[in-house]
Amino acid sequence: MIHKNGRWRFNYERANGTIRGLLVLIPGFIWFKLRFRAKEGQVRHLIKHQHQIPMGPDGLVKLKNAHLVAQPLAVINSDWELLWPFSEQLGRSAHDARVLWQTFRPGKNVKGVSVYAGVDGISYYHWLIGTVPKILFVRQRYGSFAGVDQVFVGPKVKESYQSEILHLLNIKEKTQFLGRRSHVVCEEVVLPPSLTCDDQRELTLEGFTLLRQWLDGFTICESKRSLLLFISRRKAKRRKFRGEDELFSMLEPLGFNRVDLEDMPWVEQLNLFKKARIVVGGHGAGLANIVVAQPGASLIEIQPPSKKNPCFKNLAAMAQVNYYRIKCGVVRGVESHGADGIIDRNVVFKVLKTINGIRQGQV
Repeated sequence: MIHKNGRWRFNYERANGTIRGLLVLIPGFIWFKLRFRAKEGQVRHLIKHQHQIPMGPDGLVKLKNAHLVAQPLAVINSDWELLWPFSEQLGRSAHDARVLWQTFRPGKNVKGVSVYAGVDGISYYHWLIGTVPKILFVRQRYGSFAGVDQVFVGPKVKESYQSEILHLLNIKEKTQFLGRRSHVVCEEVVLPPSLTCDDQRELTLEGFTLLRQWLDGFTICESKRSLLLFISRRKAKRRKFRGEDELFSMLEPLGFNRVDLEDMPWVEQLNLFKKARIVVGGHGAGLANIVVAQPGASLIEIQPPSKKNPCFKNLAAMAQVNYYRIKCGVVRGVESHGADGIIDRNVVFKVLKTINGIRQGQV
């Protein structure tokens, strides 16, 4: 409507344009919603009818014309069956059905033999205990990757450890990253078993053995455990500690070295952990390097108060490393998993006194 001579008059031209626009948009919107509901129902049906496929004699599953979808990870065979346990991270809720449908865009056809060794986690911890053991498992069965055309792994991150690990595995040129909303259709795909349990948080004994043997092949082996390490979180994006400098002022006279793992090459990090006698650090992916520590070493993990995560405790147990857990206080008043914490250095020192060789004022 427009105002003319103090009166309101209806603008028929503008109204007709608006009506014509709505007549175009509304049918399209209805068509999209109906199509979305139909596809969502198909995917929900797919999730509710997961198909468990048996492993082959060599522990591998080999499929023809299979679909790999990420993220969340889903493996679908040529009969449109969602395969378990390779799709175990995908729940059975309507939300997961919607997420899977939204990511399920037309797939890219991939020729030759492919290996999928990805996991849903994107941190260094999930990469080291989830992806690397799968690759080692396939290499152990095949002897090499000479007959493999490409290796699909999880999403690519900015950190350099992925490049270093792939180079040491001699598969850097064959590796392709599956990021969010990726979908490929493989002519032939080889699926290794999951060597983790408890929602990808714990490494199985078989996975630990494969990983430890491979890491021992290029890390420095020293008979004497001599280093005392304090793993800093001052450069971390979350779970920082208030009072870290005060804590290190107590640890430094005892012979501890403060290290920032973010600034170190990956192999150098492993060598430090392998020479360590005692490691003190906050809960974070860098503590996964305890997998290379020598038997008899000690790990003191400072955990956030929100929950008790036993992943590093289990890694330490398999590496025959003594484990101690300290629960820190909350800074922000919100007990979230990524919240910052407060360290009580007296509690840390009390734990150190229980370890042989540590006394106040001496190593």
